[in-house]
Parts: sequence; C-alpha cells; structure tokens
Amino acid sequence: MFQHTHVADIAGYDIPLAAARSLFSPSSPKASFRIQRLGSYLVSNLFAAEYMAESEFVHEQRLVTLCRGKKMFFTGARFDQWDLDVLLYCALTAPVKNGKPVQFQFSPVDLLRALNLRNSPSNRDRVFTSLLRLHTGVIDIRGSDYRYMTRLMNRVLVDAAQERCLVEINEDVTASFRMGDAPLQLRDRRALGRNGLAKWLHGVVMVFTGGFTSDIEGLHSLCRPAANPAPRFAAGLEGALDLLEDIGVVESRRIDGSRVRVVAGTAPASNATCGVFSRGACV
Repeated sequence: MFQHTHVADIAGYDIPLAAARSLFSPSSPKASFRIQRLGSYLVSNLFAAEYMAESEFVHEQRLVTLCRGKKMFFTGARFDQWDLDVLLYCALTAPVKNGKPVQFQFSPVDLLRALNLRNSPSNRDRVFTSLLRLHTGVIDIRGSDYRYMTRLMNRVLVDAAQERCLVEINEDVTASFRMGDAPLQLRDRRALGRNGLAKWLHGVVMVFTGGFTSDIEGLHSLCRPAANPAPRFAAGLEGALDLLEDIGVVESRRIDGSRVRVVAGTAPASNATCGVFSRGACV
C-alpha cells in the first residue's frame, strides 16, 4: 500500500482493549479508538474519487489508507464522493443535544438544494439509495489488540410516498467530521459540482492543511477511480486541481513528471500540516 510521513498523526486513536473499561464508561474522553481522525475517512479509498458511479458489493475488502498501527476493511456497497456529500449533509445538519447528534427529518429536496443539484425523480432516488448504502455498509478497524466494527448511520427511515427521511447519524462519525479548527464545509464541495476527483482531493487538503506531495501512481491507487486508467487519471488530476484553485482551496500546484505537489490555500501557516506519501510497502 503506502509509506508516508507527515507532521500530524492522522492514524486515529489506537487504544488497546486493556484500557477499554474507561473508554466505554459514560465519562470516557472523546479521544478514543471509536472516533477516527478525518484522514481515516478522507485520505483513503473508503469514498472513491467518483461521483454517482455504479456501486459494487464487496465483502471484507481491505481499504487502502495511510493509517498506521491498524487495518481497515469494508463490507457493503462501495461508497463514492456522492455518498460522502450525503453523509456530510446529515452529519453537519443534524441537531445536537447534550453534545450528541439526535435523529432528524429532512426531504431529499433539501439535500439536493444544499448540494446545488437538480430536483429530479432520479436524483431523489439517488438520495434514498445512498442512505441505504451508508446505513448497511460496515467498516471494520483492526488494531494490534482491538477490533472495532461500525456503521456510518445507526438508523434510516425512508417514506417514499411523502418523500421524507428520518436519519440517526453515528455519534462517533459526527464527532470526527465536526472536530478540528477547520471543519468541512458543503459550500466548497458544492462549487466542485460532480467532479469526484476534485472532491476527493478537497478532502485530502482538509486533512493536510498545508498541502501534500505524492507520486501520481500512488495517488491513483489511493483514491480508487475504478474506471479511470492511469493516463486519463493524470489528465483528470490537472482539471481537478484547476477547480480547487478556482475556489481558493489550493494556492498552487506543480506536476513534475510522476509527482505532484499541492500547496493549500486555506490554513494559517502556524496550524498547517503537510503530507508526503507514495506507493510503497504495506503499513
């Protein structure tokens, strides 16, 4: 998979089960293995760099990540950046009570409007289908002496006749997406339209707020564009970075042969983290 170095550890909290008694107690700190750093979700092929693509069902498929000290597997219908948009809308919109997200109702029309997508029967059906994938997909995280299996959504109720949805987001997932000084914003992703690669790269820059350097082959493998061969991927990379520059998320970029260097334009230098990763040995 990948070898990587970076300033901040995005691997998540790897706490052995020997310490689980305090983690499972009501007074447990949020810094536990249950709450993953954003890199686990965004700098991996959990959400592929595609948009509204056909989804294949996989069973215990090993995910390509930069995580250290743990492995991630997925069972279910594979996600792409459309599913991430749906998840983000729910995670960022859900009301919070006593520090925890509570179930809430919304119409597919509300979600489509928030993402600047056409309110059509096919798009409304895509909302329902994505909610089903997000609820039924299982993420299996295996550390040296613990195993954590979870879903992104605890509960989904769809009333197709009334075109209403009732969802309950996984509390740990919501905490992951809302933590940090620069949480993800739907408005930036909305400006990227249906460009799945641009949205995937936007997630990388939200993790590595100072930018990143990578070999193109490694980047291609990490974001899993299934129907996108390497030569076409390199061309698509240029266009995706153009979009990110247009909205100010990327300050500059340079593609030099087989490597790409991206300088982010969103974070103060004192708080920036930078990533360097490449195709290499499994970690």
